[in-house]
Amino acid sequence: MVLILGSVFAFCWQRAHLQRGAKRVSPVAPDPFADRDLKVSTNFDNVIKSIHDLIPVLKGEGDIGSPATGKFCVSPKELVFGQHTDAAHGLENLLCMDADELRSRMNGGIMEMRREVMQNGTLTDQECFCYVLDMEAGSSDLRFQDRLKRDCGPDGMLLKSQMVKGTARGKWLTDFVKGPEAVASKLKAVHVAALRFYTTAAFGSINNPLRDEARLNDNKPHPLPVTVAFIREAMGRLRVVEGELEKRLLHSGDGGGGGRELTLYRGMSSAKVPKEFMKDGVGGTERAPMSTTSDLEIALSYSLPEDGASASSSVIMRVITKTFMDRGPNIAFLSAFPNEAEYLFPPLTYLKPTGGKSEGTFGEITWTMLDVEARL
Repeated sequence: MVLILGSVFAFCWQRAHLQRGAKRVSPVAPDPFADRDLKVSTNFDNVIKSIHDLIPVLKGEGDIGSPATGKFCVSPKELVFGQHTDAAHGLENLLCMDADELRSRMNGGIMEMRREVMQNGTLTDQECFCYVLDMEAGSSDLRFQDRLKRDCGPDGMLLKSQMVKGTARGKWLTDFVKGPEAVASKLKAVHVAALRFYTTAAFGSINNPLRDEARLNDNKPHPLPVTVAFIREAMGRLRVVEGELEKRLLHSGDGGGGGRELTLYRGMSSAKVPKEFMKDGVGGTERAPMSTTSDLEIALSYSLPEDGASASSSVIMRVITKTFMDRGPNIAFLSAFPNEAEYLFPPLTYLKPTGGKSEGTFGEITWTMLDVEARL
C-alpha cells in the first residue's frame, strides 16, 4: 500500500511542480483546480491506471496556484477543527447572528444576497456574483483556475453541459434552476445562485470567516451570513437527489443490498494531523463548507507543499461514505467549473477518524492517508 501511494504521490509531485514553474497571469485570484478527465476511482490500482492513461494538457502560461487557496485542500492556518460540540450549537452561532434576524434577512432572498456581497464582498466576489446572476454562462473572458474561463473547457469554448439543451446558447441562472436536479430537489433561484457563487473564486470569502477564531471570539458577524445560510439550505435539499438515486439502485439490484458507497478525498497542504483530532477518536467539526473530490490524484496534487518549502508534511483525508445520508451532494450540475465533479459537505460537518491510517515519505515530503467518517 505504501509503495502504491508513493508512486501516485511521485507522479503528482513532479507534474504539479512543473506546472508551478509557469508565470501566473490570471487577472484575478485563481482557483487552483486543474481541469482533468479521470475515471472515478475508489482504490489505488484504478487510480494508478487512470494516471498513466492521463495526458496532461497545459495551456498557455497557466499556474495551478498555491494550495492554500484551493477549495480541495487547506493549509494549517485555514484548517480549524472545532470541538465536536460546535455542531450542536447550530449555524447561527457560527455566523454570530440571532436566528430570528438571520431568518428575517433570508426572507429578502436574492436581493439580500446581492446587498451583502456588494457591501461586504471583495471586488472579485462582486464580479463573480454579477456573473452568476446577470450573465450567460461562458460569456465572461476572465480566467481563473489554471487560466480557465468559467463554464468553459481548456480551449475556452463553452462546455456542452453549460448550454441550453438543443441550442448553442449558454445557460442563464433561470436555466440552471430548471435543471432536473434542481427541480427534483425543489431548489429555488436563491439556492442555485448561492451554490453557483460558491463554486467561483468567491469561495474564500465564505470559508475563511467561518474558520476565523478571532472573529468568533469577538462575536463579529460573518460578512455574508445570508449566502452561507442559503448554501447550507440548498445542500440539504440536494440530498433528495442522492436519496432517489440510491432508491433506484436498490430496486434495480445494483446497490448490493445497501446504499451507494463512494470514497471522497480532501487534501491538507503542509499539514500534520492535529493531535486533538486523533485523541480517543474524538475528531472535530469542519466549520466551513467542505469541498471534496472523488479523484485521489487531484487531492494528492493539492496536498503538495507551498512553493519554496524545503520539507513538508501533507495529509489526505479519505472520506468513506456508505450512503447519501453521510456525504455532501454532487454540485457539478450547477458549478461554474463542472469538470471538478465536486461533492460539497455543509458547514459544521463532523469528521471522525476510523483508525485507518497509512504513512509514507517521498523525497522530503511526508504524507499521511487518514480515513474518516463524516456526519452531517
